[in-house]
Amino acid sequence: IIITQKSRNANVCSKKGGHGAFPLMTEVTSIHAPIIMKEPELKTAPGTETAPEQNTVKEKEGNYYVYLLLCSDGSYYCGYTDDPERRLAVHNAGKGAKYTRSRRPCTLVYTERFGTKHEAMSREYYLKKLSHREREALVKTGLPGAGSTVRN
Repeated sequence: IIITQKSRNANVCSKKGGHGAFPLMTEVTSIHAPIIMKEPELKTAPGTETAPEQNTVKEKEGNYYVYLLLCSDGSYYCGYTDDPERRLAVHNAGKGAKYTRSRRPCTLVYTERFGTKHEAMSREYYLKKLSHREREALVKTGLPGAGSTVRN
């Protein structure tokens, strides 16, 4: 394979106050004939064609959780997931959030369940504003409204 570069006179680029610059075009020449690869066509069985999907964002209903982890240094980590036990295992394996990687092992101390991802993420945002003492009160009481003095 031989790679050569040559300048193109079309589409001249220049910076304000600078000298004109010509974009480089890379030309690849091969000793052998070029290999042209085609994308495979996707075929569907007769009668199973479906209408094209609409470009709508639809959030699925399900089980989403906000969780608090107690890290080995005594700090709390807050996150959301659809499976708290699996997420805890990911954190403890060192593949979770960067914050928890150096604070292992972590213990799952609090969860709240929500019907939509949006609700869980909103609650996570709220909990992340809580101080350490407010999170501690939430874990001890187990009540969603505990430590409700949130600062904006």
